[in-house]
Amino acid sequence: MDWADDVTYSVHDLEDFFRAGKIPVHSLARTSDNLERRRFFDDVYRRRANNKEFPKRAALEEAFENILGMFWRIYEPYSGTKDHRSRLRYFTSQLIERYVNGVTLDMKQKTVTINPEYAKEVTILKELTWTYVIEAPSLALQREGQRQTITRLFEVYSEASESKSTWSVFAPYYREELEAVATTSQRKRLVADLIAGMTEPQAIEEYRQITGAGPPPSLYEIVR
Repeated sequence: MDWADDVTYSVHDLEDFFRAGKIPVHSLARTSDNLERRRFFDDVYRRRANNKEFPKRAALEEAFENILGMFWRIYEPYSGTKDHRSRLRYFTSQLIERYVNGVTLDMKQKTVTINPEYAKEVTILKELTWTYVIEAPSLALQREGQRQTITRLFEVYSEASESKSTWSVFAPYYREELEAVATTSQRKRLVADLIAGMTEPQAIEEYRQITGAGPPPSLYEIVR
């Protein structure tokens, strides 16, 4: 399952974010002196500096070169043309087939073996999303806002869970669940489950109500 998740997210995230103009694979794939690729790897090894088990840079640079050299065929920003769609689909389908076939099952020993070279390729593909999307400066404020939203929701619900007199902030299902738990750690786990089950708009709306950043719902909205 871990390998399936890694393959799915690494390959399809690359496809989605290249289409969205977030990951410049067309620049990274150039074979001449590649400043963009150097910047990318510098960022990867800055971020993973304390991870002693992370593969050596030379090994991942070679793996990255192999992927792009064998399968990548787009050398300008994605435009959505039939040609670009076809070339991108070729890239993703080749990688999916490659990584699915890179798994060896030993039914007698009950073991799963992943081709180590393919594992390196998937490792560096996952880093593309970290560098160009997750840690992109344009998303820094959004990430900080999301962090504060989740933290504040957790604080408020955790405090409310400690006294039955304040359980009214919880939906009936969670009030019933609170009846069945006895310790603070169990209540906090229940609060974590509650927040994890929210959609992003729901979490934002809950936060607005808690902080007073938005008007409370009208009586019509409550009874509707």
